[in-house]
Amino acid sequence: MTAQGVTVTPDTLLVGTAGTATTLAAISLGMTEYDYRKVQGYRLESAEIRRIYQLLLPLTPAERLQVAGLEKGREDLIVAGCLITLLTLQRFGMEQMTVSDYGLLEGLVVSETASEIVR
Repeated sequence: MTAQGVTVTPDTLLVGTAGTATTLAAISLGMTEYDYRKVQGYRLESAEIRRIYQLLLPLTPAERLQVAGLEKGREDLIVAGCLITLLTLQRFGMEQMTVSDYGLLEGLVVSETASEIVR
């Protein structure tokens, strides 16, 4: 599949980093205390993200804070983050993403083909 000049093949790995991705993983894992070792490399299926979205959507921000894995400060952003994540998966025809707690501190590895696209 090609979207916005980027080709996605069946072996393409979508990696989600930072707030929304790590929060979704923590919620999926039911974490009462955040553990980056469990989040790093965790695979989230689109069905699980959809389940979390449907769980959080009707709740008030205060009620969302009662959901295991949702840290204070994310309660007002997580619903929009879920939706953006679901739409990204849909746009690229993907059913899952891998979560990275390491963020982009390690940089990005881009294939020669992809680097030609963005030039």
